[in-house]
Amino acid sequence: MELLLSNFIGYHYFSHKKIFEENLYPWELLRELPSYIERYLQQEKELIGTMNFLGPKIIVGKNVTIEEGAFIKGPAIIGDDVQIRHGAYIRENVIIGDNCKIGHCSEIKHSLIVNGSNVPHFNYIGDSIIGKEVNFGAGSICSNYKNLPYGSEINITAEGGTISTGLTHFGAVVGDGSKIGCNTVLNPGTILGRGVVTYSNLSLRGIIEAGHLIKSPDIEGKVVIR
Repeated sequence: MELLLSNFIGYHYFSHKKIFEENLYPWELLRELPSYIERYLQQEKELIGTMNFLGPKIIVGKNVTIEEGAFIKGPAIIGDDVQIRHGAYIRENVIIGDNCKIGHCSEIKHSLIVNGSNVPHFNYIGDSIIGKEVNFGAGSICSNYKNLPYGSEINITAEGGTISTGLTHFGAVVGDGSKIGCNTVLNPGTILGRGVVTYSNLSLRGIIEAGHLIKSPDIEGKVVIR
């Protein structure tokens, strides 16, 4: 499978489609994300745009709900009609698209989330790119750092060999419309195609192509992919 972001995420109607157009692969976008956000914030300041600055490096759209007890540490860009619920923690170099929900005890770090996605309960999204209309079940996370060897570069095994990302922090790419079951871990460098659905309590890695259902381990302990 070619790992172009356009194969996983339909970004053409996304407010920040430019970052996808300029960075075709996941590792390129994650490297560029801080610079893109800084440029966007500076542009809004210079144009005195319609966006609302919540802080010097935090910008929010229209009809955004930020409940008491939520914390946002910029740089961050929050789209329209977003719900950020009590206990949510958004920190540094985050873009959240329109109509997203970030829930209680969910943490988002150095990530981009496209419109209509939910990270609602006890989730961690680190150094990841999440497509539109994705849902994370309670307790599911994108792990972004390797333990073995500790802190080593995260590579992706694809058809034709191993791809070097050049990153030591890289969580997951989750394609449009995917649904992640409760307490499931997407290990560093996991790539999910569009419309992937997973059962709960799984540990996933590698590339899973579009439309697959990922079931509980079989009698031999292997994850079943259908």
